[in-house]
Amino acid sequence: MYQSILWRDRIRLGSVAACMLTLICCHQERNSARADIFLLDGGGKIIGDLVNADRAENDPWIIRPYAGGQITLEASGVTDVDRQRPREIEYWKKRIVSADTISDHLAMAQWCRENKLKREQKFHLQQVLEIDPDHADARRLLGYSRVDGT
Repeated sequence: MYQSILWRDRIRLGSVAACMLTLICCHQERNSARADIFLLDGGGKIIGDLVNADRAENDPWIIRPYAGGQITLEASGVTDVDRQRPREIEYWKKRIVSADTISDHLAMAQWCRENKLKREQKFHLQQVLEIDPDHADARRLLGYSRVDGT
């Protein structure tokens, strides 16, 4: 009886230790580089990873944009930071490398639908209509219908 209780306690302690290790690793990974949208003082934005996540309030922002390179901004150069979920991070990485073509916008719209990013899906379908206003699939997916056959 004592052996089974001790064994159960070891399993519980092992599970707790594994959970704590996972949390620590995720926390360290999250603090080493965070994906965000940085809203700039001049009105623009940069989408990428914050390299110096442990920065103090007056330290510069070191950002690695998804488009490549690295940017350093004064502390006052960023007015707000919009934190991104993992799906949104993946979306922005895909969007940056996709072309402004019907096929790429349709592929992005499909990926957005599969990943429950409705606003982004709608954006890409509307981009298809900017290129081809009569694109039947994009119109159907946006919920458009013909009235009196026109």
